[in-house]
Amino acid sequence: MTEFMQFADKTKDVCMYITSGLLVIALASFTKGILGNITSKIVKLSGIIILGAAAYAFVKELKDFLTDKPDILTNPKYSEFKKNTLMSCAVCIVLLVTIIYSLYSLLF
Repeated sequence: MTEFMQFADKTKDVCMYITSGLLVIALASFTKGILGNITSKIVKLSGIIILGAAAYAFVKELKDFLTDKPDILTNPKYSEFKKNTLMSCAVCIVLLVTIIYSLYSLLF
């Protein structure tokens, strides 16, 4: 399936952005005493921005993939890709929840 392989290739960089954003947020949270409150908030905000950009790119690629193959979830021919597609949707939801929680913890 060519479309799925293209989707996988396009999301490889997004995976690195997600990892980088999560590591920056974790670094800011764990080193708050060392960095100080203001610097920690700036570092956390940069992690949130990285995570937001990754979420945007991932959602865009997933939307393009589902637009190209709208029957991927219902057609038995694509049953081996159904789990991957559903997990991609779950990753998008988890990313959005993580961004919202990080913004909440940054502001309050």
